[in-house]
Amino acid sequence: VEYSYSDDELAFLSAQDSDGFNRWEAVQRLTLVRLQRLTDEVENGQDPTSIDDLFIGTLRTLLRDESLSPAFRELALTLPSEAFIGEQRTIVDPSAIRAARRALARVIGRRLADDWHHIYSTLGTPGEYSPAAGPAGRRALRNLALAYLAEAEVEGAEPMVRRQLDEATNLTDRQAALSALINSRMPGHEDTLQQLAREWQDEPLLMYKWYQLQAMAMAHPDEPPVVERVRRLLQHPGFSLTNPNNVFALIRSFCLSNEAEFHRRDGSGYRFWTEQVLALDRINPTVAARVARALERWRKYTPERQAGMRRALEQVATCRPLSRDVREIVTKSLEQ
Repeated sequence: VEYSYSDDELAFLSAQDSDGFNRWEAVQRLTLVRLQRLTDEVENGQDPTSIDDLFIGTLRTLLRDESLSPAFRELALTLPSEAFIGEQRTIVDPSAIRAARRALARVIGRRLADDWHHIYSTLGTPGEYSPAAGPAGRRALRNLALAYLAEAEVEGAEPMVRRQLDEATNLTDRQAALSALINSRMPGHEDTLQQLAREWQDEPLLMYKWYQLQAMAMAHPDEPPVVERVRRLLQHPGFSLTNPNNVFALIRSFCLSNEAEFHRRDGSGYRFWTEQVLALDRINPTVAARVARALERWRKYTPERQAGMRRALEQVATCRPLSRDVREIVTKSLEQ
């Protein structure tokens, strides 16, 4: 059943509905409407407009409602993913979606800064690490608070990020702080990354996270594209194309989970995809086919991106020899 709720009705449901799923869905629908509008504005070359008080008030009500578990509040206050936003659009412009999502995150971080500071300061989980639902939920909401404060560049956010990175006693908190550091304009993150690589070099699972966080990073306008970082990481002493977990952590994460950077208008991501699919096909066709799926939905994107993806698919399709696994993926993609 489809029903066109007004914003006031959705705000009421998010605060009062007796069913947790309905509360979550109401706030997600409110959020998605604003993300769609902001994306339209970015695509039209406009500066994103201000965010209304009703929406911010709805988020504040949820955030302050201590009858709700921290885990639920974290789920409700996490913005829809870029991939989900793209699924709701007829034509996908990943750069515009990312710009809109980040713009909204900065507004939420700034306008709810006091609440986020309170959450961060009160939801610590001292003592021995526990994977139980309660401590996990508190960590999740606390790390969401850190992410919003860092994205909004709120005063005091940088020391909080660095302190958590240094003092965290579990990988969840350390990874959250490292993600905030990489995706912000905070200086010195390269030194921190190199330090962690030295610490983690004998721990494969940690190095997978190290590769993945960098592959999924969000570059700022005055920074080189992420594809250049990914190319450099291919030469890292701990990386090998023959290790599927390395490939999934770095190459597949970049191609399938960092849409705004992979789908840059200059086509650099598609050239990288072509090189890596062909190189992997000679080593492990099954892994190569997993990476090849990044271009399956090429007709969903803007015309200039469609053209670049089609050229990349055709280039791979005409190469010989080519494994059956990869040939099936690229051939079916071109036929769609």
